[in-house]
Amino acid sequence: RRSSDLEPFAVRGEEKQADVVVFGHIHVPVNREADGILLINPGSPSRPRNGVPSFGILTLEAGKKPVFEVQELKE
Repeated sequence: RRSSDLEPFAVRGEEKQADVVVFGHIHVPVNREADGILLINPGSPSRPRNGVPSFGILTLEAGKKPVFEVQELKE
C-alpha cells in the first residue's frame, strides 16, 4: 500500500519502469518501497525540515536490489 503523498513518485516510476525514484524538495529523508520501486529522498544537509541534517548513500550492484541508507550529520 502506498502513502498518498508519495503516490505521484510511485506512478512516475511505474511509467518509466524504474527500480529507483530519487526526489528532493521536501527536505525530509524518505526510504520506502512501493510496488517494488524504491522511493528515496536524502533529506537535506543544510536546511532539513525535520530538524536533522542528513544525506543519503545509494548502493547499486548488478543482480541485487538497490540499497539506500540515510546518514544523519552530527556536530
